[in-house]
Amino acid sequence: MPFRFKSRYLPVLLLGAFALAQGQSRFDSGNATGLPVYPRAKVREGGERGTVSLAAKGTARRLAATKYVSQDAPEKVLQFYRARLKALGSPVECAGGKNTQVDVQLTDASLDKAAECNADDFAVGGMELKVVTDGEQRIVVLTPVAHGTEIALVSVRP
Repeated sequence: MPFRFKSRYLPVLLLGAFALAQGQSRFDSGNATGLPVYPRAKVREGGERGTVSLAAKGTARRLAATKYVSQDAPEKVLQFYRARLKALGSPVECAGGKNTQVDVQLTDASLDKAAECNADDFAVGGMELKVVTDGEQRIVVLTPVAHGTEIALVSVRP
């Protein structure tokens, strides 16, 4: 039986990594998203935004998220993730994020219509890349920071 959230809005603000599996709720120190970590990127501690929030009525069988920072320019990091996500399927790219609270906001609409862009669902000033394979969404949000790029990696299986 999948894990059911009892409240309509359950924020999951993350500073390290988080994994939520069927019948399980625990913090995980590794990258459980299944997405590659950008070379030489370091785990992002703290920050102004959380990594992910789940604001959906439905269920999530699996949710994993982690955040990194790289000294490389956003365009270079974007090229890396474009190539890696193409190996998983046809990625959707969205620009002009508007969310000031979290890097990735998962709503009923974003879970049901993964191929659509909604600027309110990802970090302000960020670029979102996402691919859906076998019902699982893999999401990368890249946000320019003072000396490089912040990288949020999220995977969710509703």
